[in-house]
Amino acid sequence: MLLEIVLQVCRWGLVVVFAASSIAKLRSPDVTRDQLTELGIPQPEIARYALPAIEIAVAVALIFATAWGGIAAFVLLTAFTTTLVSIIRSGRTVGCACFGALSDAPVAWGQVKRNAVFLGMALVVALAA
Repeated sequence: MLLEIVLQVCRWGLVVVFAASSIAKLRSPDVTRDQLTELGIPQPEIARYALPAIEIAVAVALIFATAWGGIAAFVLLTAFTTTLVSIIRSGRTVGCACFGALSDAPVAWGQVKRNAVFLGMALVVALAA
């Protein structure tokens, strides 16, 4: 019973995170493009639409194919976290495109810690579903 509650909290929490992030990016595609350019993401003109599409796909997978959605969320969050750590270690000060135009805070260890929580949630979903 407790495992099922934890699974559902993690699952639906990630659905909300990925859906909110995607919607925020899609609502401000020019800001998203600029943030992705600043982060050094290749092909920002394409990525500004591809990234939110991937995030929505992950959210949908978490709803309809829970275990696969958990795996997809884990992989995507690993890529995001790796990018954040790389930027921090480079010493560059750039805004985080984590939630599109909703956040222009510079990349910092706080986002890495937040992503570590999300990674744990994704792992719970992937393994418990």
